[in-house]
Amino acid sequence: MIRLHLLGSVRLLDGDGRDIRAVLQQPKRLALLAFLAAARPRGPQRRDTLTGMFWGESDEASARKSLSQAIYFLRQKIHPDLFEGRFAEEIALRPGEVWCDVVEFEALLDAGRTADALALYTGELMPGFHISEAPEWEKWLDTERDRLRNRAFEAAWALAEQEEQAGHSGSAAHWARWAAALSPFDEQAHRRVLELLVRTGDRAGALRTHEEFARRLATEYEVEPSAETAALVEAIRRDAGGETDAMVEKAAQGLARRELPGDAGRHIAALAGLGEAAAGAHPAPPDHTAVATLHGQSQADATASRSGLRAVFRPTGGRQTKRMSLRRGSAAILLALVL
Repeated sequence: MIRLHLLGSVRLLDGDGRDIRAVLQQPKRLALLAFLAAARPRGPQRRDTLTGMFWGESDEASARKSLSQAIYFLRQKIHPDLFEGRFAEEIALRPGEVWCDVVEFEALLDAGRTADALALYTGELMPGFHISEAPEWEKWLDTERDRLRNRAFEAAWALAEQEEQAGHSGSAAHWARWAAALSPFDEQAHRRVLELLVRTGDRAGALRTHEEFARRLATEYEVEPSAETAALVEAIRRDAGGETDAMVEKAAQGLARRELPGDAGRHIAALAGLGEAAAGAHPAPPDHTAVATLHGQSQADATASRSGLRAVFRPTGGRQTKRMSLRRGSAAILLALVL
């Protein structure tokens, strides 16, 4: 069976998986084959439709002759029985002679096998393909590109929502981003991705995704995201800030007065971004133990504070000797360090 790939790239392979170069080097005849394989409704196409689409600039006699020559060429280079012979004014590929990814993609979608269908959608229909003096073909190609892209987009979003409802946040985010990638400058699609990421608890991922989107807009069009998108992102940032405060409080309460390794000062300073100088300035003295407490609070009643944490090195007798302030938000780093 011949395999005709039209999504993401154009390839025509024989039964042994080899390129049929003779046809690939004839753009108009290749386009004719693609149309006969992928056009809707599937099946026979009228000769006058084909002549108007591919040879519309020629008179009728010349156009019909060009069509006949193209059909003969495809039979010679692909297979003598490529076309059905029972139609006078219609042309059709013989069933079972050509497998086409576009046809398979839509059949899988219609059968509800969405993930399998999207595995076939590796890019738009016949990207970069062009033939001269065939405006009707170009119109058909543009229309089909949009239609197939929209089908893939909606299918991917349906999968994202399905995975979200099932509690599979990672898979939901994957399909949401997959869908948005089909329209990389579509702000509505972008906002849908951000909202889904927030719903699945990945606010940091939402903010990173927006930064990438904003860079694309600036690079390609020298514009900024719309006010609606900016407002959504600002709301995400505010919510993320509130979550950070809660995280600091929870981590700080867990770390207060907790014994840490003796060299924790160096690690904490480095992880908190204070640099080697700060780390070296606060080594744990011999026979001292590092403990975590809160800035601005008594050690006995340490509670969460937005000012941040500090590492306190305390000798075995309990006398406090050295301190190191940590920036707000470092509680998560400390928590990761000691748990």
